[in-house]
Amino acid sequence: MAIAGKQDLTKPPKKSELFDPEHFFQFCDNLVIDSKEFGKCKLKLYGSQKYFIYELAEGLAQGQHMFIVLKGRQLGLTTVSYALTLYWEFKYKGTQGSLVTDTDGVD
Repeated sequence: MAIAGKQDLTKPPKKSELFDPEHFFQFCDNLVIDSKEFGKCKLKLYGSQKYFIYELAEGLAQGQHMFIVLKGRQLGLTTVSYALTLYWEFKYKGTQGSLVTDTDGVD
């Protein structure tokens, strides 16, 4: 994986036959989320979310299939991970997946 600030995000990494980030971004353009700030709205990806997806795609293209992500708060990675789980299950029939998160309270 690239060191933060060293990768040109305007140029996507080499394509993986398994995962195309641009196709995923098109999928995300059709998703509606319940935002804390705006209520129900279309999912607009932040730079941090795109960076995460490009890094994931690069790892998959290199044959990696297990990823451990250490992140700060409020980067939108939980939201994009939900979208990615949904995308993956639509793309690959018969796939079962889950995303496990922890929270301090119940909303």
